[in-house]
Order: sequence, then structure tokens, then C-alpha cells
Amino acid sequence: RPLFNSLAAQTGAHVRVFVNTDVERDRDWDSIDDNDERFEITRTLTVSRRVALKSQVEGGFTQLLERHYPVGLPYNLLRYRPDVIISGELGPRTLAAALTGSLLRVPVIPWTYHPRAQRTAAARASQLRRSLLSSAPAVIGMGTQARDVLEGIGCDSEKIFDAPNAADVVSIRDRLRSPSHRES
Repeated sequence: RPLFNSLAAQTGAHVRVFVNTDVERDRDWDSIDDNDERFEITRTLTVSRRVALKSQVEGGFTQLLERHYPVGLPYNLLRYRPDVIISGELGPRTLAAALTGSLLRVPVIPWTYHPRAQRTAAARASQLRRSLLSSAPAVIGMGTQARDVLEGIGCDSEKIFDAPNAADVVSIRDRLRSPSHRES
């Protein structure tokens, strides 16, 4: 939220964020509204399914994840005709954005946050992922771990921009200082 507000304030651009879901099923916080924000949130038609992902390390664990397939994203992008598309993650969302971006002739910038723990899996990334990274004019990585993984799968280091994980620290600090939090 702070990042999108800052982007809108500093550039004067109309910032629209497309989301797959109001809130993930396993989260215990309220969905995001954009009433007091400098950006708009639009929920796109999405097909979601739960997937059990088992880690490949000895003594590993199984994690239940939700996979989202934004089937309505191309329609929304064609409808709103952005000047640039920044696409989170490096999966179905970025593929849909890249295909639509090529039709609209607008740049698509992937924004990914692969940790080093995923480096082995990322190194075996499909040709499609490599193609998405090579055709992008820039790639946003969330910190040095993402840079390390992105370079490991062949992304040109000159294209990578390091961005820290942005959090609404004021809101978090206020909630931590609240009497109800202290009591619990």
C-alpha cells in the first residue's frame, strides 16, 4: 500500500492494482479497500485451486498453497489500456500480462521475490519464464535473494532493480501499541 500510494503521488499517474482475490483463504485479516488510497483496486475474474507443495529438502514439509489463474486479467488490461504493466510473481499472472502487453504494445515489468530456498527449482525454470525475463525491459526483485535467484536463471543483472519488501509500518506499529494487542 505505501509503495502504490508513493508511486501515484510521485508520478501523478493513475495507479490501478488488479488482485486475484480479496484475501487469501488462510489469512485472518480484513480485505483491502482503496477508499483512502491514491490508487484503485480492481478484482479480476480468477480461477483458484489449492495445491500441496512438498519441499525437496531432507526432513521437508508440505505447504498448502493457493494457485491463482487470472482469466479476466487480459480483459481488464484491454479495457483500461495501461501505459506500463508491473506484474507480481512470475507465473500465470505475468504470462497473461505479457501476452496482453504485447497486443497493447506496452512494456511488462515482472516483479518477483524468489528466495534462495527456491533457487534449485528456479534454476530449472521453464523456457517460458526465461523468455518472460529476457523480453522484459526491467525486472523488479525483492532484495538481494531475488537478485541472486534471477541472475541464476539467466536474467541480465543490468535489468534487475532491487526493491525491498514494502510494508505499512505505521499501521503495524499502531496495532502493536494498541491496548487490545498488549492484553492479548
